[in-house]
Amino acid sequence: MTAEESTLTVEGKLLEFINSTLRPASDPVPDASASLLKARMLDSMAILELIVFMEEAFGIQIDGSTLEREQFETVGSIAQVVRAAGGGDGA
Repeated sequence: MTAEESTLTVEGKLLEFINSTLRPASDPVPDASASLLKARMLDSMAILELIVFMEEAFGIQIDGSTLEREQFETVGSIAQVVRAAGGGDGA
């Protein structure tokens, strides 16, 4: 599997979770580059739910003390957090 396929899979899983769990069906996140924070698509509780999902789905541990708000700006930036923590396909 290529790095690009792994990235798409991580981003796809994140998009699926956000759209099925955290967003109303009438207002889904359109793609991995959409601004989640500026558009107020994620609040602090949603980010906590997302972190729990990331740890469980990708088998990673996330140190909350090292996270920055900007890391949750887009699905793409969230996927970078997953990959930096060692998550992705096969994790």
